[in-house]
Amino acid sequence: MNLADTMSRITTLFSYVGMFLLLVNLPLIAAGAVVVPWPLVLMLLFAPTLMSLLQLALSRSRELDADLDAARLAGDPEGLASALVKLERYQGRFWESVLLPGRHVPEPSLLRTHPPTEERVRRLLELREREPTLVALARPAEQRLAMPLGLGEVDTRPRWHWSGLWY
Repeated sequence: MNLADTMSRITTLFSYVGMFLLLVNLPLIAAGAVVVPWPLVLMLLFAPTLMSLLQLALSRSRELDADLDAARLAGDPEGLASALVKLERYQGRFWESVLLPGRHVPEPSLLRTHPPTEERVRRLLELREREPTLVALARPAEQRLAMPLGLGEVDTRPRWHWSGLWY
């Protein structure tokens, strides 16, 4: 993501420099002394936008990969799908009900940094059907993990505290 951001910034910088040079040479262009390659001028105009869209697409694909890795790590794609649905249900509910009662304004799909929740849930549930051994590979609660530096052992599953927090 850092490389994509750097490339996007460099592309934007080159675009600004190119447009500035075009503006400086405007008197020569008006006099007919210079021939302007107009396809390159259009590329200067649209290159930053295209780089930003590619950066957003990379972010969406990385989010789907993160869901896949989380499902493999936790061993419970259904639980992750349920958590995603719950987060989607509570996200923005207060402000949407105050400012836009009765409607939800979706973002255009090209401008999202995350894929739609329905797509993420569908892929997680497909993962459950494709890899049924995923759930079987999850560690039982009896197994304990050794902490580094001899700090003891911990349970592999979170526990519920009377305060309502999981730790």
